[in-house]
Formats: sequence, C-alpha cells, structure tokens
Amino acid sequence: MKPLHLPLSVLLLASSAAAQIPVQYVTDATNDNVWRCADLNADGDLNDPGEVVVFYSDVLGSIVLGNNVGLHAGPDATVYVTDSTEDCVLAFRDFNGDGNANSDGEHWRFFDGRAGGNASAVLMPAANGLYFDRNTGVWWVASSNSGSTGNDAILRLVDLNGDGDANDAGEASEFWTFPGSPGGDSLPQAVTVGLDGAVYFMDAPSSGLRQKGVYRLQDLNSDGDAMDVGEETLFFVPPFTATPFYWCLELGPDGWFYTADTGNEIVWRFRDLNSNGVIGAGEFSAFYTVGSASTMWDLTVAPDGSVYVSDFAPTSRIIRLLDGDASGVIGPGEATVVYDEALSPSVIGNGRGIDLERELSAGVAYCYGDGTGNACPCGNVGTAGKGCANSIFASGARLETQGAASIANDTLALVGTRMPNSSALYFQGTTTAGGGPGVVFGDGLRCVGGSVIRLGTKSNVAGLSRYPAPGDQPVSVRGQNAAGNVRYYQVWYRNAAAFCTPDTFNLSNGVELTWAP
Repeated sequence: MKPLHLPLSVLLLASSAAAQIPVQYVTDATNDNVWRCADLNADGDLNDPGEVVVFYSDVLGSIVLGNNVGLHAGPDATVYVTDSTEDCVLAFRDFNGDGNANSDGEHWRFFDGRAGGNASAVLMPAANGLYFDRNTGVWWVASSNSGSTGNDAILRLVDLNGDGDANDAGEASEFWTFPGSPGGDSLPQAVTVGLDGAVYFMDAPSSGLRQKGVYRLQDLNSDGDAMDVGEETLFFVPPFTATPFYWCLELGPDGWFYTADTGNEIVWRFRDLNSNGVIGAGEFSAFYTVGSASTMWDLTVAPDGSVYVSDFAPTSRIIRLLDGDASGVIGPGEATVVYDEALSPSVIGNGRGIDLERELSAGVAYCYGDGTGNACPCGNVGTAGKGCANSIFASGARLETQGAASIANDTLALVGTRMPNSSALYFQGTTTAGGGPGVVFGDGLRCVGGSVIRLGTKSNVAGLSRYPAPGDQPVSVRGQNAAGNVRYYQVWYRNAAAFCTPDTFNLSNGVELTWAP
C-alpha cells in the first residue's frame, strides 16, 4: 500500500465513526501553558467548549515556563514537563480537585538542572524528551548542551527518599554522555525504555559527524552507566530523506517504536522482529505521510494502538492515526484530526510534548523470582519485579496490566514481556500458589492456583505478547468474572533451551486484581 498523501480538509472528514479519545496532556511552548484535553461528549473530537482546558498557566502559577517542550504523564496523576530554558523537570498535580495545578503546592521543580540546583551537581542545560520506567522507578531525560554549558547526555533521575524530587545527593547521574566535545556532534532529543530493559534515545546531531537516528544503551558491566566500550550501539537510521529532523521517540504497548521526521512529514514505525539488536529490512515502514505542510513535534500511543500526533503547522492540531487493516501504513480513512485550533474555542499555540493520562495499574504484582520470595529452581534469579531468569532474558519475564478491570467497561490487557519468541499461555486462578511466594514449577515459580481458566495462548514476537488481542474475548468474559471477584494472573511460556531443569518452560511473576462493577 502506498503512503497516504491527503490535505487537511480531507483528513478532517476521514473518520467514518466517532471513537472515544483518551484524556491527554499537551505542553504549549508559545502560551506557556500545559493543556488537558478530554472528549467530554464522546463525539470523537476535542473541539467542543470545555474539552481543552488550561491545566497549568505560568500566569496563574508560581513557576515560570520558558520553553516547555517535553511532557510525560506519570502513573500517580502527576504530569512532568521539561523546560529547556529553565533547565528543569517540572511537576504538576491537581491535589485539590479543581481541574488544574495552579494552586500553591500543586507545582514544583522535580529536578533542577541549573548550576547549584541539585546536590548531585548534574547540569541539564537543555532538557528535551523524558520518560518514566515504572518497572524501575527511574526517570530518563534527553538533554543537549547549550553550546557552552553541560554535556549532551542521557540523565538518570530517581527519587530515592520519596520527597517528591530528584534533587538530593545521589538521585541524579549522567547515564551516557557524548564522548566528544559539545557543539552539535550529538543532540539527544527523546528517550524511552524498550521491552528488553535497554534505554533507547533519538539523536539528531547537526554537524554531520554522527548519524541521525535511534541509539541503544545498555549497562553491560553494571557500573551504573552506559559509557563503556560496546554499551552504545546504533539501533535504527531511517532511510535517507532531504533535511530530516527528528525530535520524538515513543514505544507502543505492542512493541513497535515510532518517531516523526518533522522535516519530511513522515512518521516511521520500527521493531526489532528478529531480536538481533538492529533494525533491518522488513522491520520498519513509513507509517504515515502527511502530504502537506506540518510540524509534527511529538506523538503518543494509546492502548488500542492509536497514535496521537501533536502537529503545529500550519495550524495547531492533534491527529489520530489508527492502522485498522494492520498494513503497517496509514491508509485512507485511518487518519483523523481530532483537535484543530480553527474549530476549538481553545487555541493551543505551539503543541510540543503530548502524552496520555495514565490509568492507575489495575493489578498488584506479587510472587517474584528475584530472591524476595521462594527460590528459583536452579539459582536462576531474575531482577526486581519479574519471574525467574530464562535463557534469553536474565531479568526474567514480567507480567503487567494495562487498562481498567471493570465488568461494565473492561479495557484490561495482560502484557507479558521478556520471554523467548515462543508460545505463551495466559491464565487466571482463584487463589495464590504456595500462599503467595509461589511453588517451583519448571524453570520458574507457579504463582496462581485454585480454579484455573486458560485465557489464551499467544505467540511472542520480540519477547512480547498480550491478551486479549483483536478478536479475543475480554478478560472479564473469558474468565467468567463478576464484580468483586479477586483473581490472579500469570504467563506460562515455552523455553526450550537446555537452560535450567529438564523442563522446557518458565513463568512470569503473578498479578492480583479485584474486578470492579
């Protein structure tokens, strides 16, 4: 299928049916605002009165916004924003429930990257994209030097003492810095964490010394950084186009990465399908081509696979992309402008960072193979929050939940990661096994017991699978659940390598959740 080339007027009519839009936040670098966008009347757009409102304004709040560019919604209803002029990561949270974060105590500097701003003495002269890894509790920030101050770096931030910031001693460090001198040879723009636990970042250098593309970082020797030989590798360079400019990088729940080439109005999609550490032929596509003037700053991916793009020119707009036919390319009827400043009473001047409001996790993880519970069968200890180690991922497999466990509105998804590319059985039980810590089973620990229902068997691709997939029954239906049921979930996957016991299977951690009405 050829890439889509449609003008804005056609895109506005592209949706054949209204779709509920998830709540999202956009940071506006022109008006110095953070906006909250919600489809209140469920008509499939954000253009009606009251649907795009100011969540934070530096006219009403006490923190000045200079060039607020990056945005990530945390899992605790806090919205985090990078400001490349203020050299800070700012935090916003509506504690009093009035719909904004303008009141005293509702906004603060989560990380102050100015000279003397933090006890770790880490400078952050031009913060761009940021990402929170909920598996580890670590914040990652892509920062470029200002021409004379600081390094081109990927920063690691963590709130060790739980005081709401990363400004205390030992809470900030440079995980990676460009080995040469500052000056355009490296310009980190965005960062995320892959399903394999590696850190990926978009670099858009201007000098020509280094390729523009996505780089992969991994702390192979566990010394706390990725600055040793072999710890940085080139992961993906999009096919050559004239005047490319890349600012964003996003990982979808299905394992596909996305980035927007603002210079050529193209969104690229890519995934390491053969797990060889580099994107090759057949592993990427020109997912979306605008075909008209645009400035796509950032994008975010919803649980249903929809990609929401923040576009600045010729007018501010938010475009929803949904690959309904799974072709890997957005075709006719699959791109919809859901917000346009010409149609809305609220004008987002320059929408830069965009992210979806995070739903609190539906379940609570338990029964780990990390040494905190029962011992793994052959000393194959995984890392925190995961199952016992397998032959491909020493960290072990992880099961987590996304969406809502509600009988009336079941959007629950069970997502398994860090497994070999084999079969994976998702199953549900009515009790824990072994009283909670699990019992040895194959190369891992079985965490689920009681009356067991097999939800479905999936094939892992790039170490990932999920239930339900399109066409599957919701978990509430397949699991025969009712409101108030407490249920336990786990993934049982094939690991045929001669790795641990003579058995050829292993399991993830368990997840407990209670079904809401």
